[in-house]
Amino acid sequence: MYRKLEEQGSLPSVDKEAFSIGYITVVGVSKPTNPEKYPQLADKHRAYFPLTIGDNNDSCGLVTAPDNQISWGIQIQIPEDKAKDLHFRNSEWGPESVDEMLDQFRDFPCAFGGAMNEIFDATPRDLISKVFLEEKVFQTWYNGRSVLIGD
Repeated sequence: MYRKLEEQGSLPSVDKEAFSIGYITVVGVSKPTNPEKYPQLADKHRAYFPLTIGDNNDSCGLVTAPDNQISWGIQIQIPEDKAKDLHFRNSEWGPESVDEMLDQFRDFPCAFGGAMNEIFDATPRDLISKVFLEEKVFQTWYNGRSVLIGD
């Protein structure tokens, strides 16, 4: 739809602007973990969602999950000048970039006890993902019989 509007000269300039990357997040799900080590896992009637915020607004969140697993996420805010470079760097999607970010949080206190490195080490590599959280509000969300739906 946007390509068609662009070709017709009907796409507003605001919709041609790039997304702004505000945050980089790494998320994962641990293997089943011993509830004796993390008693929050033993409570089958409640979910726990602690969030720890660091000095630079870096954050680390945990969520109890079924089968004694822990879902976790770490997040850093990206300064605007650095965010523009990230649009074009494919290396930011490789495993080495995930490792760099995990290393920044290894000694971060874990709200369930211990340090985050214990949760990271209990997480299989294929259950870790890196996400760029982009922000943009589009002016054009429909044209003719086409409507864009989503977040």
